[in-house]
Amino acid sequence: MPLSDPRSRRALRKELDRLWVIGRSLVLGWSVIDDHLALLLLPNSRLPEIETMGGELVASGPRRMSPSAIAELGRWQGLDVVIVDRPVLADMREADAAAIDELLKPYGIAFTERRAVGLLDIVGFSRASRLEQAALLNSLVHSIAIAQRRCRQLELGVALGRMNTGDGFYLWNRRGGPEADVNLVTLLILALADNRLTEVEGGLVPVLRTAVTVGSHFSFFQPGTDGEHAHEFIVGESTIAAARMSAAAQARQILVGARMIDGGLNATRLIEATQTRLVALGAVPFASGTLRISAVRLSGGVSPQRSVVRGKHGIEYRTYNMRVDLAVDGGEEFSLGLASGPGQATATDGAVATNDGVEPGRAGASAPPSVGGQAAE
Repeated sequence: MPLSDPRSRRALRKELDRLWVIGRSLVLGWSVIDDHLALLLLPNSRLPEIETMGGELVASGPRRMSPSAIAELGRWQGLDVVIVDRPVLADMREADAAAIDELLKPYGIAFTERRAVGLLDIVGFSRASRLEQAALLNSLVHSIAIAQRRCRQLELGVALGRMNTGDGFYLWNRRGGPEADVNLVTLLILALADNRLTEVEGGLVPVLRTAVTVGSHFSFFQPGTDGEHAHEFIVGESTIAAARMSAAAQARQILVGARMIDGGLNATRLIEATQTRLVALGAVPFASGTLRISAVRLSGGVSPQRSVVRGKHGIEYRTYNMRVDLAVDGGEEFSLGLASGPGQATATDGAVATNDGVEPGRAGASAPPSVGGQAAE
């Protein structure tokens, strides 16, 4: 049976589940040998050895290898090469190769060099009652869904990934590249706008603090015992930085990581591109009216004021404060975020934010005043 047949896919998934051993083994790559699928397997316990074998083995993207390469890696690195009996791949097409990569994705791990990751964190979540916690999370999920729908209606390329933190969500765009990062920040702003509009109407909504940064991460899937796989999880420098930034943020504050990534946008250009995108969109419909966004900016104007968040183990994360100006047609203007950057905030995990001057290469600017409000919990 060809791979396009649903029965072939089910048979292949069943065999992959058997080889995967609930996450004990990872699929590094695949090839076609004598018209059969050949898989290169790595025990999870040997994952740290990947860098000596070749870091590209866990790079995101297609995992197809030549028969000679997969055989050589198996021989020299002591890895198992397993031949799968079904399906028979006598006439491999490009669509078949893409389908195999998609089927194998949950059985491996992938490294992404750069991607924007956002964190929406509910302030004071642990102090709420159990039913209030459920209501607050549900409200946040609704705002994210509304923002996702608006992005789809506006034809913005967002394939949203979401991971629960217990009192909030990590969000990322599975599509890669600078434009995908801009689209993610656009989605975050729309979600925050829906949250604020619902609050104005008197609804029960969470007070949020937001962090967005660009960095690397690994993607993996949580093992399951029922033949199904949980949604994608990510972990790495981007999620760690977002968590430390959020822990040091004030209630309603939006922090943007200042780290520069080769081939991508730095913080200022990312926000400038997001403003251009949102202003160009014009009117964005929401349940309470049509929303128009007039400005997305970093504190300090042309010389953005930078702060340092000192997290666990003395690691520093440089950040900017972001503010968004918007209005509903026929209504008053309002803003998202705080007017100026963090003065000094200490979180329970030891994260501290302090002023650090302006972005390198830009004119100096006076330090912003300390921000009042509820401290990070």
